[in-house]
Amino acid sequence: MTSRRWCLLTLAAIMVLQILLFRSFVKREVAPDVVLKGDPTWYTFFAYDTRDALARGDWARLKRRAAGSPWGMMLFLQSGVVQLLLGSSRATVLSLNLIYYFLAQAATFWFFSRVGKSHLVGLVAVMLFMALQSPFRGGFVLNMRDFHFDLILYFLLLVAFYVIAWSKVFGRRGASIWVGAFAAYVVSMRLVSVSLFGTACGTFFLVLLIRYWLGSRDNRPALGPRIGNFLISTGVFLALSAIPILIARKALYNHYFRYVFEPEFRKTREGLYVMGTESKLGEALVLVKANVMGDLGVCFLIALAGVISWTVFWRCRSVPGAEASDSGDDHRPAKSPWLGRRLDRRLFIEFLWCAAGSSYLMHLAFPVKSPHMTRATAAPVFVLVLVYLLPWLKRTLLDAPGSVKLRAGGVLAIAAAAAIVTQCRFYLGPGRHTDRMQEMRTIARMFDDMGHIADGLKTESLAVSVDFIADYTLGAVNYCAYQYERYGVLRAIETKLGFPIDEPVAKDEAIRLLHGSDVVILARQSDPSDLWPFTRSVRPMQEELRKFVEGRFLHHGTYTIDGYTRDLYRRVPWMIEASASTEERFGPEWLLQDRLRIWHAPWDGKTPQWVAFSSSPAVVKIKALTIEAQHENEDRAPRSFIFQGSHNGQDWRDILAVDEAGLSAEAKIGQWDLPETDACKHFRLYITRNNGNPSLLTIWNMKFHLAGPPVMSAAAE
Repeated sequence: MTSRRWCLLTLAAIMVLQILLFRSFVKREVAPDVVLKGDPTWYTFFAYDTRDALARGDWARLKRRAAGSPWGMMLFLQSGVVQLLLGSSRATVLSLNLIYYFLAQAATFWFFSRVGKSHLVGLVAVMLFMALQSPFRGGFVLNMRDFHFDLILYFLLLVAFYVIAWSKVFGRRGASIWVGAFAAYVVSMRLVSVSLFGTACGTFFLVLLIRYWLGSRDNRPALGPRIGNFLISTGVFLALSAIPILIARKALYNHYFRYVFEPEFRKTREGLYVMGTESKLGEALVLVKANVMGDLGVCFLIALAGVISWTVFWRCRSVPGAEASDSGDDHRPAKSPWLGRRLDRRLFIEFLWCAAGSSYLMHLAFPVKSPHMTRATAAPVFVLVLVYLLPWLKRTLLDAPGSVKLRAGGVLAIAAAAAIVTQCRFYLGPGRHTDRMQEMRTIARMFDDMGHIADGLKTESLAVSVDFIADYTLGAVNYCAYQYERYGVLRAIETKLGFPIDEPVAKDEAIRLLHGSDVVILARQSDPSDLWPFTRSVRPMQEELRKFVEGRFLHHGTYTIDGYTRDLYRRVPWMIEASASTEERFGPEWLLQDRLRIWHAPWDGKTPQWVAFSSSPAVVKIKALTIEAQHENEDRAPRSFIFQGSHNGQDWRDILAVDEAGLSAEAKIGQWDLPETDACKHFRLYITRNNGNPSLLTIWNMKFHLAGPPVMSAAAE
């Protein structure tokens, strides 16, 4: 068997082994009762939502998702298609990371095999790449914190550098066009990466110009066409990448650049984006540490040191003048060797230096201090290290006299050991959720209770409010993702209090959001280390919000999560029916929910109309009633009505009679205090006159102001 076939079979076996490890990981760590936490909450739900929209042909929802995604839509679309083919689950969503990881491995093998004219060198490069990281960011208790975007960008940047080398560093026009197209594809996967390509390519363009004007005249005939090809490639890149950026321009600005360009906005986030130091030198060192210890990986650095030491050892033992041993087809030159000319190799190395240096400096200058984008520096550094090491490694291990098998076997063993440690540390290490399994199951139980509440309310959506979000875990998005994974039910998101977390909220707005909620999750204690603007604004009003909720919502359950006690409240399950409605979509079901849904009833001026409310099994006492007229159609509003109560829904007694409600264009909202009365389960608004419209009776919204907390009836308990 030739070394080429042996290397290819080894690479295939490695990928099969990774698939088996991935399956084992999914079964152990991605169980339905393991609730997501952190950024994957959003990424996973958006993937489910995209799949659901594709299955339903809901193009309007896809358009809204694309416009509202600051990361880009391409990955969600790919995830949706994969889910349509393989079924919808978190494992299917996660498989995209593995697919792109395999793409980077294959591209690394392809590139270094061609450049080094040795498939053995390509296999060593793959092993060293696997020593960098697993396809999912490990080392955290929350093992999948960055399972999308950042790591996939890492893999795609490596492929982008290989494609640039394939173009002979813009030496071939057709290949240069493909470079621009592939770079635009990378941007569609992670929109903010446009800044990385902008700084790297802009810096390299200056290098080309300097080489052309100040370099050797002998190189000008080769540099001139490259400059032209570079500009063509840039034009293709700008034209294609502009499409997803323009679609999501507002979301992209708000998510990344508003912090940079709006000082007042930045002040509200003081202390949120820090790196543990206030000096530029300290920040520079922190970023270096993030690259060296995190993105490049300790195992990779140890393996690199081992490979170099092993190579130096055999180089010192070599005997000058001896003939090299036969190493099979590894000595055969590639048909179209990349970077074969000295200028190609030099320009490629300069491009890598431009990419690494410019991305590092841009990250250092950017006001937001986050390690997310440091992989943009680590990717070119990885290629640089191997490109520098490649000729020396090949010349020493394959072209020097002595035992090829022993020398090459040692290098492979070192690289393979580092790769195995990196992969197994993630896949086969202690369960990332072992210490938190009880909390995970508690959250799952709470989400199940929320699902039962939604079923009881007979609503396809659930409006969720949270005072302290606990790293997204308790928000509406995570609940919806859990329901979809467990039961295949994708309820529409109605985020109330608690979204967005990077915006402060005023007290009046917080009360309004709570009033329109179906369920509310309140913490008895707050986390003083939580620096999100929303959390900081809510903390001073925490007790007032709790009193408001306790006076209007039913307490459903108490849960201990991560050492904090959380209370789950649900709105009174009002069942609403009317004597008549003009259309089903204008029914009375939404009158108490502050959701901009009106009730239209036919009106002939003679026949009274009514709308009845049942809070059963809860018993409530109402102290005031609010009615809001439809804007610009106040002539349809109630003018005379009787508000009634009942214990059984049949025997009605009058609580309040109003002859002139006074609703008008100047006074669209009316509020009436009710006399002291017993608590009831059933109420009815009996309308005898409207404001004069001959054919319609309309109410925009209603509110019941409770005299005390609602309680469950003895029969229900």
